[in-house]
Amino acid sequence: MVSKRIKRKTSGMEKIQDSLKTSHPNFELCSYDYLAYLADPKLNKLSRPSTPYEHVLKRQKKFLAEIMITLRYMSMDNRPDSYLSKFLASEEFNRFQDILMKIYLHGKISKSEEAMVIYTNLMIMGARGIKELMPKSFHPVLDRDLLPLQKLCHSIAEYSKQMGKKGELANLDFSKSDGL
Repeated sequence: MVSKRIKRKTSGMEKIQDSLKTSHPNFELCSYDYLAYLADPKLNKLSRPSTPYEHVLKRQKKFLAEIMITLRYMSMDNRPDSYLSKFLASEEFNRFQDILMKIYLHGKISKSEEAMVIYTNLMIMGARGIKELMPKSFHPVLDRDLLPLQKLCHSIAEYSKQMGKKGELANLDFSKSDGL
């Protein structure tokens, strides 16, 4: 006979789980136990407190990989015309972007190498998008004015990776002008 491990749940844990089940009834990324541990870390009395985080991270990466696969196969040529618009305009996608930006603007992350990489990528992607949306007559002006900024951001990111301590950017002070 296989014995079942009985999980001890506190009333606080049960309240949080009930609340999570009510607000997210079709949640599939992880168990409601782990979700409760993420919502209120004080409830996590596991022998390895990092277990829920490791499990959730693994599942998040898997879900993102699967999203990338479906987007790749449902490329511009293979999708219904309205698919991309519906996806990009969806509340879920916009909330995802908002959460990402809040994460990257958080004090612990905002000055990290990872944040610099995402900020640089967003700058480059935004500049490309602006250029694509603008009439062609503006392209030379945009190239002249935005390309140097993109290159500067990329150079700062690369320099910071090389000079900064792990998890910190190099201390850069651009407030002083050397006659540039």
